[in-house]
Amino acid sequence: MKKELLLTVKSRVGLIADLSFILGSAHINIEDIHVVTIGDKAIINLKVSDDKKALEILEKNGYAPVVYEGLVVTINNAPGELAKVSKILADNKIQITRMDIIQQNQEKAVVSFDLDKMKKAKKVLEEFIV
Repeated sequence: MKKELLLTVKSRVGLIADLSFILGSAHINIEDIHVVTIGDKAIINLKVSDDKKALEILEKNGYAPVVYEGLVVTINNAPGELAKVSKILADNKIQITRMDIIQQNQEKAVVSFDLDKMKKAKKVLEEFIV
C-alpha cells in the first residue's frame, strides 16, 4: 500500500518546479503527481519514493502536506471491470472516498482507492491488489 501526500497551496507560476527541486535535492523521486487548480488554489497529489522523508522536507520548506494511504489494484481494462470492484466494495459496506486511474494500457488498468474501511477492503479485494 502506497502512502500519498496531498498539498493544498496557493497556485503560482513555478510551483511544480519548486516542489520537484525540493524533493529532488533530497533524493526523493516523484513517482506520480496529479495537479488540479481551482480558483487560486492548487491541489497536488504526490506519490514519492520516500513519503516520510518527503513529509519532513516539505514541512521544513513551509508546506503542510496531508498523508494518506491509497489501496492500489489492477483490473482488466474492459467495460464493467470497475463496476465489479466497486460492487464488491459496496456489498461489503465500504465507501470509496477517492479514486484515481493511475495507469492503463489496452489490457490492464491500475486504480488507486481511498476507502473508509481500508483493512476490510484489503481483505475483500485481495485478488486485485498490486
